[in-house]
Amino acid sequence: MMMRCRELVALAAGQEADEWACRAVDDNTVLLISPRYYSDGDAIELLVKRSEGGLILSDGGEAVARLEMSGINIDAGRMREAWMRLLRSNQVEYRNGRITLRGSSDDAGFLIRVMLDTLAGVDGLRALAPIPRDMPFSDKLVTLLRAEFPKVQQRPDLRGESGTEYRLTAAAGTDDRLVYVQAVAGNSAPARKTAVEHAYTAFSDVNGTLARDRKLVIVNDQSTPSWSTTQLRLLSSVAYVGTWNARDRFTSFIRGKVPVDRLMAEQGDQLTAM
Repeated sequence: MMMRCRELVALAAGQEADEWACRAVDDNTVLLISPRYYSDGDAIELLVKRSEGGLILSDGGEAVARLEMSGINIDAGRMREAWMRLLRSNQVEYRNGRITLRGSSDDAGFLIRVMLDTLAGVDGLRALAPIPRDMPFSDKLVTLLRAEFPKVQQRPDLRGESGTEYRLTAAAGTDDRLVYVQAVAGNSAPARKTAVEHAYTAFSDVNGTLARDRKLVIVNDQSTPSWSTTQLRLLSSVAYVGTWNARDRFTSFIRGKVPVDRLMAEQGDQLTAM
């Protein structure tokens, strides 16, 4: 049976349906945009998929990505304790970077409310983050792009061949040539691995709909000077890869000067087998 936005919104919102938005991703999946917000003002969104066993709700990886951009490591210390306690109390699962909840279609409204409460709670963990010494790398990158290019979209969505929607860092350039950009950074080896996997998965999935010279990964080699050669070469198999310390190279790329080597690192940059 096809997933219908109107029915889902009615179950989730009741009399407040006008405050919600919804669009179909495919015959069995919809993107539900709620009237609740993350602390930075972005609406909380859910992917709701109909399966043989009922419904599967997911945040699409958004919540954890926001924590990582705030410098939060959910894999250690008191943050891990708070994280696990939150998952258990809401009876949700965390797999492959995504928070998910499964249940009966008859309980759709309840499931949606539980997921929204969970994601709001996850966002609240950002209050436990250490005081930042600098703005997040993704914000720094967007600030640079806005200074360099006439057209910049922050956090654009791209749909892959699998039907999955990916939210990237930015799209920049001109009306004639818009390049999609994903920032890759991390304060720990696991965080960097997750960031690399997210960029690789997203740009691999959109290979059929977006030319390679319109896909760009920017690595933060300022706070993390040494990156794994293996990881960077993996990224360069699906996109062009630039580094923050070689900003002139990736800005030239966005302007249309496409190099032969897709790994646009300065000579002498530290690429190590980490």
